[in-house]
Amino acid sequence: MFSIKIKKQIDKVQEESEKADSAISFTDPDCRFMPNSKKVTEYSYNPQVAVDSSFGIIISSDVTSEATDKNNLQPTINQVEENMGELPEGTKVSSDNGYYSSLNLKFLKEKR
Repeated sequence: MFSIKIKKQIDKVQEESEKADSAISFTDPDCRFMPNSKKVTEYSYNPQVAVDSSFGIIISSDVTSEATDKNNLQPTINQVEENMGELPEGTKVSSDNGYYSSLNLKFLKEKR
């Protein structure tokens, strides 16, 4: 019973993935079909922002068409370095688990 539920969930994810890859917006071809914050799948973009928590100012921003965040951590950190001239000493990075990957962990360790 449990394995049947998992199989159904896997099938649903694969179906949504195939649908997202084949969906094209005729008004905005760069836009992608992805779930929004309310779990409704629609044409969307994925904003990426880095903030200086001491002063509350945005130090990096971008908008991507990637449905997940994990490929956006490194470009965001690199943009912070470019915008600030360097990654400020004592920089602490916090993010949700959408950014988690072994490559991102390795990248952050190298930035220490």
